[in-house]
Parts: sequence; C-alpha cells; structure tokens
Amino acid sequence: MKNESDGVNLYFKFDSLDDFYTECGIIDHEAGGCEERIKDEIFNDNPGFRGLTNIDIEKYKYGYTPGIEKLQEIEDMFPELGSSKFKYKWNDIDGDTMDIERLYEGKQFLKERVRDKGNQNGKFVDMYVMVGENAFVSPEEMLYKAFAAVTIADYLENLSYKVRIYAVESGKNTGYYHDKPIDYLSIEILVKDYTEPINKSLLLNIFSPWFLRYWLFQIMIGKIAGNYGLGQAVSILSNTVDEWSWDNSEPEPGIEIDVSESREFVVIDKGDCLSEEKVAEKLEEIQKLFGEE
Repeated sequence: MKNESDGVNLYFKFDSLDDFYTECGIIDHEAGGCEERIKDEIFNDNPGFRGLTNIDIEKYKYGYTPGIEKLQEIEDMFPELGSSKFKYKWNDIDGDTMDIERLYEGKQFLKERVRDKGNQNGKFVDMYVMVGENAFVSPEEMLYKAFAAVTIADYLENLSYKVRIYAVESGKNTGYYHDKPIDYLSIEILVKDYTEPINKSLLLNIFSPWFLRYWLFQIMIGKIAGNYGLGQAVSILSNTVDEWSWDNSEPEPGIEIDVSESREFVVIDKGDCLSEEKVAEKLEEIQKLFGEE
C-alpha cells in the first residue's frame, strides 16, 4: 500500500483557454517552477519535435487555419459524417473552413458555421481529448489525432448533440511539487462548452503536438520541478494500467467515467488515432455508436 506522504496527485483545471494562456506566464518558484528552464527548453525553436516554429505557434494560438485543408481530407474519407444541419456565413477573421479562391480574390474566405435555431434540443456529450503523447510519437502522428477529434466533435454537433470538450494532459513521474514527488499529474482545459459553436481551427491548435510540447510543457515547467522529459504520458481514464509504465503495478487515478457503449462520453486517449488507419477505426466506432436514430 502506497503511503500518502510518498507523493502527490496534482490537478490543474482551467475554465477557458484564455485562463490557461494567462497562467502560462506565471511561474510558481516556491513549488519548483523554473523560468530559466522555460527559456532554455521552450523558447528555443524545435519544429522537428513540435511540428511548428515558435513564431507560428504564437501566431496560431487561437486557430490553426492551415490545418483546415487537411481536415477536409479526413472528412472526405467519411462523407456520411459531413451531413450538416447548420447554416454558414463568410467571415475574414474566424471560421471553420477556408476557401482559397476567395482568399486570392480578396473576399471573405473563412466560412463560419451558425447553429440553426431548430437544433437546440440535443442531448449532452462530454468529450475528453488526451493531448499528451510520449516523446517517441512524431508530430505527424499526433496531428492525426487532432484531425480525428475535430471531425468527431463536428459530427456529433451535426447530429444535434450538445458537446462539451476538454483537452487533457495526463502523466506520471513528471517531477516534484513543493519537494514532494508527483505520482500523477493532470491538466484539464475546458475548450468548448455545450452552447458554444464549433471552431475547427481553434480546436486543431489545441489538440496539436505544439500545444502539448510548447504550451502545456510551459505550464508544467513553470509550476513544478520537472524531471528530465517531464515523465511519461498515461491514460486519462481511471483504473487503467499503462503498458508503457515504468511501474505498472497500480492503475492510474484518472477520470472516473464509463465509456463503454455510452452516448454521454467520448474519450480520445493516449495512443488513439495516431495514423490514418486508426483514425478510420475511431470514426467508424463513433458512427456506429452515435449514428442517427
């Protein structure tokens, strides 16, 4: 039996993306946060590991519009997921999809989805997306997960479900907090509430490899005395024994939900949707579970 004094389970929860970004700039020195390490490890460019340069990461912090074209390719794999019950309008500031020809013509080129008033009575679904993956997972693989997550969220909203979305990072052996070893660390960000419309470019950024390896790592280094590599990613679900764990004798204290055959929760966990084939499997699973009645 583990003694409670041996370590701590640490949870950070943010009610909005703005709250999260604000906290990124605050260093908790007493808990072990290190500003110099952020400068050395985060502020130095590493696009091969993150997927983008730091300049572009900052540029797209509220929406990765270049990913919309690739997202369309994923959606085209499953045209039956794309049936829309929403109206659209053109916008030059924010939107869900982008029209290249209109951009070149100097017209409003971002198409923003507007919820039809007749589709307000859907059931509620909580969606949890595990942003974290271990270091050996490439940015390209992680982007598949981002595209899958956005496609699934959009599909559910098209079926009149009201979807609340959380981005989650979950890890173990991450470091120390006030000199106590951290047994389990969870960062949870509410990125879309039930009544908010889908913003595809925003969600693509949040579920991206650079959001983890630039923004989330920045939070971790600023709030704890992080181990080298900041530990390892683990499942966000409770009672899960991780196959990559250094000590897998005990399950992780993650989110306590039953996702088996449930229409109340959708989880895209560590290791999910890291290839085109895995994305296809997940989309088929979701379509089978949530298909129109």
